[in-house]
Amino acid sequence: MIRRAESERLLAQLDVVAKGNSRTVALVGESGSGKTRLLSHLRAEAVRRGFATLSGRCTELDQYVPFSPLTPMLDNPSVVAALDRLAPARADLLRGMLTGSRPAHGAVRHEEQFRLHETVRAVVRDCAADGLVVVVDDFHWADTGSIDLLDYLVRWPVAAPVLIVLSQRPRQVSSRMRGTLAHGIETGTVEEITLGALSLHQSAELLGVPADAPMLRDLHLRSLGNPLFLLALANAMHIDTPDVAARSDGEIPERFAALLMRELATLNASQAKVAAAAAVFGDGADIEALSTVSELSAPEVCAAVDELTQRDLLRTRPGSSVFSFRHPVLSRLVYTNSSPGWRFMAHRRVFEILFRRNAPAAEQAVHIEHSLAGPSEHDLRILTRAAEDSISSAPATAAHWLRVALKALPANTADDPERVALMLRTARALAAAGQLRESRDLLRGVLRSLSGRRDGARAGVVSFCALVECLLGEYAEATGLLTAELAALPDPAALEAVDLTFVLGMVGLLGGPMPSREQAQQALRLAEAHEHRVATAGALALLGLCEALTEDLTKAGKTLTMAAVAIAELTDAELTGNPEYLAVLGWAEGMLGRYPAAERHLTRGLSIARKAGLSHVLPTILSGLSNTFRNLGQLGDARRAANEAAELANRMNAGHLRGLARLLESLSVSWTVRHGDRQAIELATSAMADLPPGSCGWSVNAMLSLAFASLLDGDPHRCSTLILGAGGGADLPGLSMAIRPMCFEMLTAAALDRDDLTSAVVFAEKAHAVAAATRLPFELGYAYLARAHVLWAKRDAVEAAALYQRAAGVFSRAGMAVVQASALTVGAPSTAAAGDHDKVEAMLSLARRLAARSGAMRIQEDVARLTHELIDMRIDQPPADPSPALSVLTDREREIARIAGTGKSSREIAEELSLSPRTVDVHLSRIYRKLAVRGRAELARLIAQDERGTRPPG
Repeated sequence: MIRRAESERLLAQLDVVAKGNSRTVALVGESGSGKTRLLSHLRAEAVRRGFATLSGRCTELDQYVPFSPLTPMLDNPSVVAALDRLAPARADLLRGMLTGSRPAHGAVRHEEQFRLHETVRAVVRDCAADGLVVVVDDFHWADTGSIDLLDYLVRWPVAAPVLIVLSQRPRQVSSRMRGTLAHGIETGTVEEITLGALSLHQSAELLGVPADAPMLRDLHLRSLGNPLFLLALANAMHIDTPDVAARSDGEIPERFAALLMRELATLNASQAKVAAAAAVFGDGADIEALSTVSELSAPEVCAAVDELTQRDLLRTRPGSSVFSFRHPVLSRLVYTNSSPGWRFMAHRRVFEILFRRNAPAAEQAVHIEHSLAGPSEHDLRILTRAAEDSISSAPATAAHWLRVALKALPANTADDPERVALMLRTARALAAAGQLRESRDLLRGVLRSLSGRRDGARAGVVSFCALVECLLGEYAEATGLLTAELAALPDPAALEAVDLTFVLGMVGLLGGPMPSREQAQQALRLAEAHEHRVATAGALALLGLCEALTEDLTKAGKTLTMAAVAIAELTDAELTGNPEYLAVLGWAEGMLGRYPAAERHLTRGLSIARKAGLSHVLPTILSGLSNTFRNLGQLGDARRAANEAAELANRMNAGHLRGLARLLESLSVSWTVRHGDRQAIELATSAMADLPPGSCGWSVNAMLSLAFASLLDGDPHRCSTLILGAGGGADLPGLSMAIRPMCFEMLTAAALDRDDLTSAVVFAEKAHAVAAATRLPFELGYAYLARAHVLWAKRDAVEAAALYQRAAGVFSRAGMAVVQASALTVGAPSTAAAGDHDKVEAMLSLARRLAARSGAMRIQEDVARLTHELIDMRIDQPPADPSPALSVLTDREREIARIAGTGKSSREIAEELSLSPRTVDVHLSRIYRKLAVRGRAELARLIAQDERGTRPPG
């Protein structure tokens, strides 16, 4: 039951009646709002409770038949018995009135009406001995006699347990009935229950789909919250719902159409023509337009409109003289049930009206599409204007109009320049709308038409076609197109070479082979030679990206600074055609740890692309923003950007772009979820499915995202295997230098988790060597972390604490709040072991604030546990009766020492005692210092001798 609140109010009236009271309920709602279903539910519940029930229903024709809703009730056994107990004259009067054998009007009508009303009251009272429920559906069609009877019963309620429930549509209730119900509501004898529009949540429940299901919001808005229309639309759109069994290709299913068409079945010829004209016209038509389209005179149209508005099929738009259907689904039904040939000519008549009235091109285009008989220059102009008007705000709509325009274009040959130009415009609109495959197919057709040309026009098409191929993951095809076109340019110094080379860079960024630094430098020289400011800015961004990826990081930094200056001097209007320049610049800056600059440029690129309606570049920009937001500690923003990028990529059927977004989302989620939550693992696994090893450059990053999630999930073996596999060996030659220190730090941590100190030392030194070579400050932070891990494992608490704090300082200066919070948290145990407890409290306090601000729930949990455990450690005292060898240890330290003496690792001890491994390490560090032992082996010997009651010498 979707309408629970209304149902509960209705059923509550049974409780009122059960106490011996009489009650009338007006159930008010539009057609299809669920009134009949609620009445059925009420009748079933009434029968279950032992009430007698009487049912009736009004139809449109019944408004001329006296007491039509009461006539079927004469056959009810309870009513028959009640009539038999009446005086024969009164019973005959009632039977005669209800069956039509006695007139309801005449000279004695008033007197007989009073007697009739009293007789009905008597019958109702007789039938209500154990409670009575009278239900009349569609009472807005009731005749005058029935309304008079209702008025009497409302003013003089039956003194018996009677519930009268009348359903009606609000706009078709007569003024007399409206007055009667208003009086009853005021006096307390009538309860009105209105069925309003469904909420979004109710719509989801009715369809049996999640509240965030695709298309739900659109269906909800289009149905105007009407349950019947919602189900009809969902069925027509092939939405799989428990309540919908039939399927159809975009048409309203027959069982729903039959319910809705009942309202249209009694229309006369003129009314049907006007209704069909209104349906063809669409969004509101005035009398003149309806007359022209229907080909009826104005007086005929006015008479038909009066009847259609009275039936609430058409409504007047407030403050205007135009008419439209009360619901779009009704309009659609009328439209599809009209004659196709008549519709064709009607659309042409509507177009002529709109053209004369200088209506927007998009409104005219709708009717051109449905009345296109052949090539027409006039139609072509309107369609292309409609596309121009919508290209920025609705590129999919623009693409649609351009496709229709292709049909309206006189086609002399396939190579007709006008047709080729229109195909190219259509392809660009399709790409902007994210319909990449359709765009690519058209672009290939354009290239075939231009096969004999080698000029700027063809080069531009090749650049765009290669970009679309790249977005679809066809890197080899994209690279082949671009390199062949560069080689075939008549003038190698032409400006078109810059664009072709830049697109090669986009292919490289998204997973294909990168152009060489020499190619990027040549593109920059050409752009500068042509004094083209926009091309120069793009070439600088490309060169900076190439230098960053070829590990010339010092030069990359200088080049990207120049690119940022060049970009800043350009207006958004100048960059509208090339927002990908900002995408490349932002990604390259992120590789160098310039996250504030990257955020600024990527955000600007996103704004420009959105305003221009260029959906095809949005996933690349949003993924860059996700990466940037995560490094800046804005984890919520990072996940939202990655989510949107994945959704757009999914719509574009660009699996590799979806994989890129998922791997970035995994990296953010690794921090935001609680310990034990495997969302990050699942996202990274999904990314690897979209980016299998060797499929593109980002497949390596997908492996690294899974490695990171695995390390945090407590699986160091999987982490190491993935990183070494992605990097191509222990020196990670397959990874860029910019990310090697971070990966070596993960390998160090994973090795220590496996108690492999030897490997950890090697990885930590490699991290330091690479960071020193790159000279990127934030990479030094990872090198400090790796060395600190090793020092802490060697129980050098003082040096380890100093390096952890230095790493946190590096990340702070780089604006990397989450990694800073992690470094502070990981470093707290060594600082505690070094005895600087005040510093520990400050570190954990700062880590807590940074983690809370970033939404890093995992770090917040670590901080809370460490705070509790380290406080307990400070107040822990030596036992009162210690064993001789272990007398300097506290109870907890003795417990940990004895378990460590058995050979168990820190992680195993932590699991046994419900502590964190870091806290166990703090205890072990203090144990080694107090007992003057150098490691687990000496500790094990000491424990064994203590248990035998001896102490080793020295």
